[in-house]
Amino acid sequence: MKKSGIIIVLILVVAVLMGCAHTNGSSTKVSASPVLDRILQRGELVMGTAGSMPPLNMTTKDGKVIGLEPDIAKAIANAMGVNLRLKPMPFSELLQSLENGDVDMIMSGMTITSRRNLKVAFVNENKNNS
Repeated sequence: MKKSGIIIVLILVVAVLMGCAHTNGSSTKVSASPVLDRILQRGELVMGTAGSMPPLNMTTKDGKVIGLEPDIAKAIANAMGVNLRLKPMPFSELLQSLENGDVDMIMSGMTITSRRNLKVAFVNENKNNS
């Protein structure tokens, strides 16, 4: 993947994370994104994945999650200056884990559906979609 492609992916993921932020009206500190603040404070980006969708993500015999999405997530974590922790789970639990704050982002070959799009922000590289 070209360096410019990685930079575009990083920008899009940060935009998604900022879109997932919840504001707390009782705080005097105004944050652009509590999710990003949490990641930076913890020093760790937690990515939820099913680990069962080759070549995007797959689990090796020894339990390590590998593939394109973990590689992209690693690049994002490196760009943020934090560690990456992959959190494998059943695909059906990914969105709920994101909503609960158990993971900071999900990458698991998830497609946009009307129902999912009502709950979370998706990154879409196709600028021709309206």
